[in-house]
Amino acid sequence: MPRLIIKNKHITRLLYAMIVFLPAILIAGVQIINSSSANAWDTWMLIYHTNNGVNHFGSNLPEPQFCTPEVGENEEKSCEFIVSDTIMLREGFDFWGWATTREAVEPEYYPGDTLVAHSYQTDLYAVWSHELTFDLNGGEGEIKPQYCQPGSAVYGAVEEELTEADYKCDIVIQSNTPTRDDYFFLGWGLESTSPEATTHPGEKYTIAETTTLYAIWAPVYSVVFNLNDKTGASDVLTCHPEDSIYGSCDITIPDAVPTRDGYGFLGWAIINDTTAPVFYPGNVLNFGGAGRGEVMNGPARRAAKNATKAATSTHIDGRSLMLYAVWKEDTPIPVPDTGIMTTDGDKTGMINNVGVYVAVPTALLVCVWFVKRATTKKVNFTKKKR
Repeated sequence: MPRLIIKNKHITRLLYAMIVFLPAILIAGVQIINSSSANAWDTWMLIYHTNNGVNHFGSNLPEPQFCTPEVGENEEKSCEFIVSDTIMLREGFDFWGWATTREAVEPEYYPGDTLVAHSYQTDLYAVWSHELTFDLNGGEGEIKPQYCQPGSAVYGAVEEELTEADYKCDIVIQSNTPTRDDYFFLGWGLESTSPEATTHPGEKYTIAETTTLYAIWAPVYSVVFNLNDKTGASDVLTCHPEDSIYGSCDITIPDAVPTRDGYGFLGWAIINDTTAPVFYPGNVLNFGGAGRGEVMNGPARRAAKNATKAATSTHIDGRSLMLYAVWKEDTPIPVPDTGIMTTDGDKTGMINNVGVYVAVPTALLVCVWFVKRATTKKVNFTKKKR
C-alpha cells in the first residue's frame, strides 16, 4: 500500500502557499481590472468614417485620434481634437468636410478645425459634394468654383445600389461673366470647342459628378466708317451671333448722310481716295454664317455668294471692314451781279436792282406787242386819181 504522507506534505505546502499568496493575487487582479477600466474611460477617441471615399494614400480613412479628457469647472469632462488635414478622394465627388452624422449634406468641421468632444467616442463622417469649375477658354475674369450636395440617399448607401438620379444636384450658375477682346460671351458649354452654350448665367444647371464648363465665345464683327474728311473722325458699328459661334449677324449702313463743307457725299468705298462708291446708306452687310466660323472660302464662299445675289444684303468675309466716305467737290452756280445790296450802306444798289427787274421785263413785253401788231395790220392799196 503506497504511503500518502509525502503527498500530504505537498498538499499541505500547497495549501499554505495558497493561504499566503491568494490575497496578493486577488489584490493584483482587482488592480488590473481597475486599471483596464480606467484606461477605457480616461482615453477618449475620435474616429473617422470615409462614407464611401478614400484618401490620397489609398487607405479607407484617417487614423483615429486619442485624447485624455480634462475636468472643467462644472466637473464635466471634455477633450479637444484637431481635425485631420487629410483630404479625401472619391470619384465624381469633391471632399467638402466632416459631419457628426452620416446623412449630413453640409460639413460641421473642416481639416484643421478644433473639435471639443464631450463623450468617450466621437465619430466624423466625410461630407461629399460635386464641384462645378469654370474654364475661361481664353477669356479673363474671376469665376470661382461652385458646389452642390446630392441627396442624403448617397451617404451611407451601398455604392452599387445607387442610381444616377441619386448623384444629381442643382446649381444656379453665378452671374459673373468673363471678358475677351473682340469676342462676345455666349454662355457655358461642356467642351472648349462647343459651338453653342449649354447653360447661361442665372440658369439652374444639374450635375451628377464634378464637372468643368467652358466659356463659349462668338466672334464680334465690326464696320469702321472713316469719314475721310481730313479730320480723322470715324464711327464703328459691331454685331455678333446670338446663339452659335457659326451664326451670322447684320450691320446696316446708317441712313444718315455725313456732311462736309464744300463737298457732296456720294457713298462708301472699301478703297481710300476713290471716286466710285460700292455701298450706300441703308445697305445691309452680313457677317459670319455658312457654318464655317469666322472666314469662308472655297465652295462655301461661292455658295454664299450665289445665295445672296438675290438678297438685299451683301455677305462680307472677315472679321472687320473699313469703309471710306466718297466725296465730290461742289461746283458753285455763277450768280449775276444784279446790284443786290449786301449791307445797309448802299441804297443806290437797291434802287438799281429794282429798276433792272422792272424795266427789263416791261421792255420785252412792249417789243413783243409791237411786233405782233405790225404783223397783223391790214394795208389798203388804192389807186390814186389823177
